Amino acid sequence: MGLNKGKRNKKSHGKCRRCGEKSFHLRKKECASCGFGKTSKRNDFDKAKPRKQ
Repeated sequence: MGLNKGKRNKKSHGKCRRCGEKSFHLRKKECASCGFGKTSKRNDFDKAKPRKQ
């Protein structure tokens, strides 16, 4: 029937700062609704810059 239902005691989603929905994954730090957190992680590499030759 219902297996491991006792382990569901932690909140997985909270309120998103960008869209206000309750779909911000607290452990992944990204919103399932608007994608907030995924885009802020992509600051390290610049795809828009042309390659130096």
